[in-house]
Amino acid sequence: MKKIITVVLGAIILIAFGCDKNSEKKSSLKMPSSDLYGIEEGFVDANGELIYFKAFGRGEPLLILHGGPGASHDYFLPYLLPLAHKNRLIFIDERGSGRSQKLENISAYTIESMAEDVEEVRQVLGLGKISLLGHSCGGVIAEAYALKYQENLSLQYLSQYQKDE
Repeated sequence: MKKIITVVLGAIILIAFGCDKNSEKKSSLKMPSSDLYGIEEGFVDANGELIYFKAFGRGEPLLILHGGPGASHDYFLPYLLPLAHKNRLIFIDERGSGRSQKLENISAYTIESMAEDVEEVRQVLGLGKISLLGHSCGGVIAEAYALKYQENLSLQYLSQYQKDE
């Protein structure tokens, strides 16, 4: 485990300090900006917990909450990609899920704290009013968010999964 951490930290340091001698060369790839959808990703410090996000697209922000707990945003792709033409899609991995920080204190996994994480992501990314899509457990988080932060919502979509028996 210590070897893996050392290798990962070494790679981060090499990337951060630009070990590539050709890094100053400009890309020869020429694409019109209207055809290029760059991806922004990173972590937001939400009350001491690191919450992973991935964002891309154009237009009004649509923040997407996955089901779970324990899942990640990955299952939404590629199904929601067409929405990127008219929306800036912001996927987050809720606390303890996907690439977000796993918590040692399980009592910190509450719907209220996850709704607060959504608000922190919205503020840090400077999103203003958002549309919010929540699937399954993400729908419950979206409901809790809407009850507390109605003024920050332009639209809310809830999607639940029900198994046919």
